[in-house]
Amino acid sequence: MLMPVFALVMILLPMLLLKPPALSGMELPAGYEEFLYQGQVRIRYQQHWQGHPQTLVFIHGFGANSLYWLPLTDQLRHRYNTVALDLKGSGYSDKPRDGRYRLSDQAAIVAAFLEVRDLRRVVLVGHSLGGAVALLTALQQNQGRIIGLILVDSAAQGQPLPDFVRVLRLPVVGLLLPALLPDRLIMRHVLTQVFADPRRVTPELIDLCLPFLKMPGAWEALRETAKQIYWEDLDAVRDALARFTLPALILWGEQDRLFSVDSARQLQKVIPGAELVIIPNAGHNPHEEQPAATLAAMTSFLQRRLSAGLR
Repeated sequence: MLMPVFALVMILLPMLLLKPPALSGMELPAGYEEFLYQGQVRIRYQQHWQGHPQTLVFIHGFGANSLYWLPLTDQLRHRYNTVALDLKGSGYSDKPRDGRYRLSDQAAIVAAFLEVRDLRRVVLVGHSLGGAVALLTALQQNQGRIIGLILVDSAAQGQPLPDFVRVLRLPVVGLLLPALLPDRLIMRHVLTQVFADPRRVTPELIDLCLPFLKMPGAWEALRETAKQIYWEDLDAVRDALARFTLPALILWGEQDRLFSVDSARQLQKVIPGAELVIIPNAGHNPHEEQPAATLAAMTSFLQRRLSAGLR
């Protein structure tokens, strides 16, 4: 069994070594700011400040970045303070080879960001893996900064890992994947998984996403993140969720093929008083596929549950 694997590695390793080098980097666009975590890791983010008492902090999912939130932040930034983070290893943030890509590592960065920026009356908005990071942050944050939680198709209940994450966790195939398949084909496959309507996966959308995959260190950061998704990080907080007292909204795409709607209902049962809104005609990314419906559910929740005493 070992010999075929060894032979495969020997055949494909030159392909990996001869693969054209990744882009040397992308110029940081206007509108991004920087937070230096522990004096070493640069976390980039976009913020729009309106002087509102509440701040919405958006945390993206696996392999995504802060730009994925634009359909929401472009609308909400006129009514709330908004911050959209690029997690460590994603977007324009640093991608160090330090082996610290667990959910708890990302949650520690988010908590430090809130403290250093002295953000208060924060509502965390997390999607997919970012939802798990938001949950961990809220449960670890003891300074009363966080007042609410919005989870969008969130990883939280030990759902089966998506196939592209499982592949990245494989010791040989995960390493050689960039050499085995063109980046464009990989990106098309992943995007097809997250949308209910495959027609949304256009060449133009792929062109927007590809530069981030080609950034130096991006593939290694994805592999490390995939390998370090330990559901025990979430199992450890499952009992704590039963004592969760913050207002919480769970949003879920009705046609999510990665995390089924049953996961949403289970999560609602675990978080006391949580509201659940199912978004029709949406897959794993309802904020991109059905932004108007997602925005309406969020706005209703924020006004009903979190606006008391602000005016």
